[in-house]
Amino acid sequence: MKCLFLGLLLAVSCSKPVTQDSTLHMIIATVPESLDPSQATSQVAQQLSRLVYAPLFMIDDELLPIPYLAEKAIQKDALTYQIKLRPGLLFHNGEPLEAKDVVYTFNHPGHAEIKAPIESILARSRLLVEFKLKTPYAPFLNDLVGLGIFSQKYETGSGPYRLKSHNSATETWNLEAFEKWFEGKPKIQNIEVRVVRDANARLLELMKGKADFASGIIKPFQLPALEKYRDRVRVEKTPGLDYAYFAMNLRKPPLSDIRVRQAISMALNIDPILKAKFQGMATRATGMLPARHWAKDESLQPIQYDPEKAKRLLKETGYKLPLKLTLLAGTDRFRQSISLIYKQQLKQVGIDLEIRVQDWAVTYQNMKEGRFDLFSAIWSPVVEPNLFDWVFHSARIPGPDKAGGNRGAYIDPELDKWIEEAQMTSNLGKRKALYSQIEKRLLKTLPYIPLWFEDNLTVTSRDLLGFEPTRTCSFLPLTRARLERR
Repeated sequence: MKCLFLGLLLAVSCSKPVTQDSTLHMIIATVPESLDPSQATSQVAQQLSRLVYAPLFMIDDELLPIPYLAEKAIQKDALTYQIKLRPGLLFHNGEPLEAKDVVYTFNHPGHAEIKAPIESILARSRLLVEFKLKTPYAPFLNDLVGLGIFSQKYETGSGPYRLKSHNSATETWNLEAFEKWFEGKPKIQNIEVRVVRDANARLLELMKGKADFASGIIKPFQLPALEKYRDRVRVEKTPGLDYAYFAMNLRKPPLSDIRVRQAISMALNIDPILKAKFQGMATRATGMLPARHWAKDESLQPIQYDPEKAKRLLKETGYKLPLKLTLLAGTDRFRQSISLIYKQQLKQVGIDLEIRVQDWAVTYQNMKEGRFDLFSAIWSPVVEPNLFDWVFHSARIPGPDKAGGNRGAYIDPELDKWIEEAQMTSNLGKRKALYSQIEKRLLKTLPYIPLWFEDNLTVTSRDLLGFEPTRTCSFLPLTRARLERR
């Protein structure tokens, strides 16, 4: 018995103790413009903002809105929604979060473009808010996901973490767990957020254990460098919502000719790109909606690689070959390397592609003003199918005094009608049928060539336990995780 006791004692004394660490070290790639929900527009700014300013609803893995600060939503008629708040909600300063604060949030000038379909907002009682819409608008609850609630004192947040400090010189933010969060105080007491711009530096931070969390900023081609550190880091993969596409300017020949667009689509051999560049961590796209989306028509098939048919189509057009086209490209070297593959593939069918590398700000301005032949970009993330309105409705062709995402000037009156109908009906079955028609038409007419959806990679320290990544790459699951340093 004495020997057994001694053995147990030695085993305990030699094992590495587990300690509770109160700070999670998160690295991000770019500076968020603001954590203020009225100014947060980039993905990383919105991800961080929702930790400090919680929204009424959040998105589940079926990509549908579910209550968060809200307890439930009641649609009274086509134009009236009532939102009942959870009882007992508090702001970070201890004041109760009530209907009047929701009204204040939505009436804030910074939210003017978001509340466009709203006619009026009224606090019917302390916990009941009523929204009156100008027109039926099916994505309404989804729009509420983007707005974190703040009090009339403005600086006071409503999320699971409060902003403790921000240092613009070191590009760091320190968040502190909110003790009276309605789901219970997060187990991770502090989150330090730090900007690390260089991709290699981000890898080193994870390898050396200086960073615990990096979401969406480590790419598949970087993963081999982490292989030796599997005892230190964990890589989690979720199906991505970032839609990569090839856009064309339909304003003038030759790209206004459907045969040229079809030829380009058949000349691009996408599968080898996914294998070589993404190590298979991407999925072929058949349209803007990802697989397992509630509105996705899963019967749609990717465009088949067929260079011989592409050659025949180009010959039929009568255009002098090789066709000379220009592709706008940004300064990201990884994306440039993919553009070079496009150039090689298109050359094989009779298209001479010039790659014009520009700063993103210049490229974006040229895209908005229609000064391009082709560009390849990413919509991120694709959650609400009403994005079709912004991207393909003819009323969304941008102009000097008109905003819009229809940069290729695609015009299809019937498609416009389907988009408007899907926007107005709240019946999910009818909406799904309409979006199926929309995606089929877009695959046929090809204002965009669907490319792929990139998987999202989250790299975490093995000391982080209980974190479950979501399809939307939300940081909110950190509220249910914990740190155990070994």
